[in-house]
Amino acid sequence: MSGRASQRLGRAAEEAVRLALQAAGYRMIERVATPWTVTFQQGRPKAAFPTSKVSGDFRAVEPGTGRSVLVEVKCRDDRLRWSDLRPHQRQALDEHHRLGGISILAWVTEDEVRLLRWPVEGFGPGRSLTDKDEPAD
Repeated sequence: MSGRASQRLGRAAEEAVRLALQAAGYRMIERVATPWTVTFQQGRPKAAFPTSKVSGDFRAVEPGTGRSVLVEVKCRDDRLRWSDLRPHQRQALDEHHRLGGISILAWVTEDEVRLLRWPVEGFGPGRSLTDKDEPAD
């Protein structure tokens, strides 16, 4: 898949997650902006790269409690592997959960968006998710 096609798919998946979060009742849903640095050569952009890692893809608030919600989005069709999450993404979800926030792993497939509360039981190193919340080896 080309870079542009991948970006379009990513934007569509993120919009699907935003709508799923809204349907689940979360409010103040905001996309977390990744800071980028752009280098120029002869006045034209030469390269762009993220300058720092962010804690997740979305932030939201749970109505009634005011609890912070952190969401990491992954778009995978057949299965979601533990290794699909980068270490800093797992660490952010873990820390947010430990601090009392709601951490959500949003798994986007061709057919649906699954909002999985973190930590997902049975999901860990060497494991993957294949159907709903059921982990599989």
